[in-house]
Amino acid sequence: MCGFFSVYSFKKKLNLKKLDSSANLIRHRGPDQENYFFNKEIYSKFFRLKILDLSNNAMQPMTDINKRYLLLFNGEIYNFKELNESYLNNKIKNKNSDTVTLFNLLINYGDKTLDMIEGMFSFIFFDLKKKRILFGIDRFEMKTIFYYHYKEEIIFSSEIKPILKYKNIKSFNIGTVYDYFLKGSMDHNDQTFFENVKCLQPGEKGVFFNKKLTIKRYWSIIQNSSKNLITINTEKNLK
Repeated sequence: MCGFFSVYSFKKKLNLKKLDSSANLIRHRGPDQENYFFNKEIYSKFFRLKILDLSNNAMQPMTDINKRYLLLFNGEIYNFKELNESYLNNKIKNKNSDTVTLFNLLINYGDKTLDMIEGMFSFIFFDLKKKRILFGIDRFEMKTIFYYHYKEEIIFSSEIKPILKYKNIKSFNIGTVYDYFLKGSMDHNDQTFFENVKCLQPGEKGVFFNKKLTIKRYWSIIQNSSKNLITINTEKNLK
């Protein structure tokens, strides 16, 4: 279990002390290592729990040599070795790291990467040259991304606490609270218990580009079940 906290903002100068104080609320998620990336528009901090690759080569935030791309990733990509062989031609040096494989897939294939990977994951991928952010979670929300978006600012976190502290959010989302206490409903949509703080739903991805946020579903169990039923029925008809 790793964790990340990231702020991307065009509207004001970022306060490193305030950012660190907020991010450190999830330090418990990564007892092995921590590191951050910081410039005038972006702050990203990562807390690492070593599982697959125990070396420092898979440490995050992960950037390329030109500092154009940046990745924050929590989870495990089950088929990373097969993807490395099939789509990257085994060119990457660190073949024991699913993080490195994911990073290179995103650089080379962009949004299509979500159709390739299998696992439990949440990630944020920055193209700092284009000022474009792609973020997504796995098909069943085994890993989460909480986010806050207002005009020219977007914030991401593995847990909700850093966002609440950084934005000093104290107001509850009354509709979600009512759903929980009156209907027993919880985690049935993108709303959280706090105003303006949302979370990605299973099989969703988000894109933040030109200061606009778009959320789309890249995978649905209903759609995929329907496809399988069509295939089964076709096979029966052929017999």
